Amino acid sequence: MSDAATIVGSKAALPAFVSGEGAGVKELSIISNKTKKSVSINTGLVNFSYYESILQDVIRASVSFMDTGDSIDGKSVMEGLPVYGSETASVHIEDNNKKSIRVELMVNKPDEVLDDTRKKVCILNFASKEFFDNEKIRINKRFDGLISKSVETILAKPRQSRGQGGRAAGSTTQRGGVNKGFLKSEKELFIEETSNKRNFNGNNWKPFYTINWLAKQAVPSGQENQDAPGNSAGFMFWETAEGFHFKSIDALMNTETNPIKRKFLYNETAEGPCTGSMPEGYDAKVLEMTIDNRVDAQDKLKMGAYSSRTITFNPYNSTFDISYPNAFLQGANSVQGEAKNTQGNQENLKLAGEKFPYWNEEINQNLDFSRTEFRILDVGTLPEGKGSGEEGENKQLGENSKIENSKPKETLNQGNMRMNQLFASKVVITIPGDFELCAGDAVYFDAPGLRASKNEKGTEEIDKHISGNYIISSICHYLDSSHTLTKMDLVRDSFGRKAPQRNNATSRTGSFQDRRNW
Repeated sequence: MSDAATIVGSKAALPAFVSGEGAGVKELSIISNKTKKSVSINTGLVNFSYYESILQDVIRASVSFMDTGDSIDGKSVMEGLPVYGSETASVHIEDNNKKSIRVELMVNKPDEVLDDTRKKVCILNFASKEFFDNEKIRINKRFDGLISKSVETILAKPRQSRGQGGRAAGSTTQRGGVNKGFLKSEKELFIEETSNKRNFNGNNWKPFYTINWLAKQAVPSGQENQDAPGNSAGFMFWETAEGFHFKSIDALMNTETNPIKRKFLYNETAEGPCTGSMPEGYDAKVLEMTIDNRVDAQDKLKMGAYSSRTITFNPYNSTFDISYPNAFLQGANSVQGEAKNTQGNQENLKLAGEKFPYWNEEINQNLDFSRTEFRILDVGTLPEGKGSGEEGENKQLGENSKIENSKPKETLNQGNMRMNQLFASKVVITIPGDFELCAGDAVYFDAPGLRASKNEKGTEEIDKHISGNYIISSICHYLDSSHTLTKMDLVRDSFGRKAPQRNNATSRTGSFQDRRNW
């Protein structure tokens, strides 16, 4: 769509209303489990909300609608279908720029909030089909090799050693006639390749539990960040309208692997925050904004978000090892000198902002760790190899039995630290409906700073502590008869505003220009 056809400003927040179709809801029909009849509820719609989150395994949605007595066979929707739960729903919503979301969901929980002799107001809560399949399917096989391969196998069984459609693991995968996985999902996969392996038995676990268990141990391949192995364990698993995602926190924070998708500005003009002229280089003005500094110093210390200690015991040779992952450039001299405290340092990570928060040096006078984890190393329990009786294979199996399976020294505290660092800063914004945005997308946000005087050009300065790169941790697209809105939780792992990229970062309203107050 050309820039001229793009609706920006307050008009984009108006209802995308078409007579007979509702407020931007092009289709919302439910199919009966019993009779297979279909009924559309979009004309009686009160409001509709669609949700995605990197902390949520599947997408969700909810709808409130007026249920009258002539919806199907002279009865209400709830009675005429009837609606028990697990009914299939086809959803198609569209914003004012004709950007659509099409998904197929299932009813999870039906509620009736108002009921009289003339009408009912009903609420239906939806979730993906995989949300229900996850409760019935169990993982009951052994997995060897790369964690990313195991995740791919759980979601969709790969063809030989390749990804879906013959592509290498870590790429966007297509279904093209490939055998389905445990979840029998038809959805596309976006799996980042890991550098570490993990041999394990499924233990009759649920698929989503298994994937999230692996996510805490996964380490990026190092293709995007050469310093990633041993420094930035921690992946996230979530679903969007595009498919399932398994991505490292490091890759999400890195604008080279996760390019900025939109640039937002909050500035209260005389006409209001979403009116007036749009400054060049921004995609939309923010309607509402709240800022939440998520750094609770005591909680971060308890969780070991920035400094921790890992004690490991090797039962094969009866040795102990101690490591001190630390995110700061400064630290206790005793720890730095004795343990070469370099793992997890912010210099080896891809950060959304400039730096992690700077802690009071008095806290680090003697000890530079606030959480201790103890683990017995997994050596010799699940070595790679068949052990079929042939001499060569048995020899290889014997050598592999000395190899450490999981490596908690490199992943345990690293994963805990990275996940607790992710939510250091949070901004909640509401913008005019933009249905191209998804959970996990990177955005750029600028907020005005308070200054004693205006700058030399007479314009407001940017708050360089809060402004900068963020990722969308949660997103809600909301429609009713009066509004088409998108509300987002933006989070990042650090503070400080990095200068916007000017070489290849473009927006719907033009490229970022080099301005002095940036």
